[in-house]
Amino acid sequence: MALVKNVKTVTKLSANYNLFGKALFSTAMSKAWTAKKVVPDVINHIPPVKLAIQYPKMTINEGNIVHPAQVKDIPDISWKPVDGTLYTVCMVDPDAPSRKKPLAREWLHWLIVNIPESSAEKDDFEQDDDVDVLPPNVDQLIDEEECNENYILSFNMPCDVGRIQLIKNTSPDDHRDSTNEELLTIRETFAEYIGAGPPEATGLHRYVFLLYEQPGKLNCDEKKLTNKSADGRGNFSARKFSEKYKLGRAYAGNFFEAEYDSYVRELHKQIGLAH
Repeated sequence: MALVKNVKTVTKLSANYNLFGKALFSTAMSKAWTAKKVVPDVINHIPPVKLAIQYPKMTINEGNIVHPAQVKDIPDISWKPVDGTLYTVCMVDPDAPSRKKPLAREWLHWLIVNIPESSAEKDDFEQDDDVDVLPPNVDQLIDEEECNENYILSFNMPCDVGRIQLIKNTSPDDHRDSTNEELLTIRETFAEYIGAGPPEATGLHRYVFLLYEQPGKLNCDEKKLTNKSADGRGNFSARKFSEKYKLGRAYAGNFFEAEYDSYVRELHKQIGLAH
């Protein structure tokens, strides 16, 4: 999924800043991880860095309560990347089908591996005459109402943080470059995103995002799962996945809670769960 937005000026941002130059991530982690028992139900240790997660109308903040309809679309996620590092991101529900009887713990909502680190601060795109750079200490706002049809802001993938660039809106072929193509083909989605879908009368579910630094490129043998079916999603284990591929402790994370609302019926129909 690509987010495309018309803006007037500038190009790509540091992975640490959003369109308005405000910080996207925080290193301060709260005790909510242990208070809500994400530790130890999902992982053994609180991640050292908070993963910034932004939905269209909702910012996730370590256990805040949201409505499933607010998190139905793929979010933007942000973190401070390490040069040359590949990442894995996953989202799981440890409370399936309910927190009292989590027989399907963990239900896998999203899994992507081999995510390249941000290229926003590299020279790859700066060699393109059509690309300008917005410094990370920017204090100006971009007036979205003063749009220019000659430019688009392209988010190559919500999880591919910092790969935000403004390019002249000429033709689709002109939006490609070999570096970008190579980075994008490395990434593999093993479970397409499915938003929160807690069954009716099962109370609040926890939805946990985890980001891992990979030791190198992963060659996974996992089955690839579409967002049109619930098959293969239950009884996943982030802990076991990390052990299998030697990912170590989660580098960053975040989570929210949600319970049933009317949107869930629509989601369950999409993934083949009968009511």
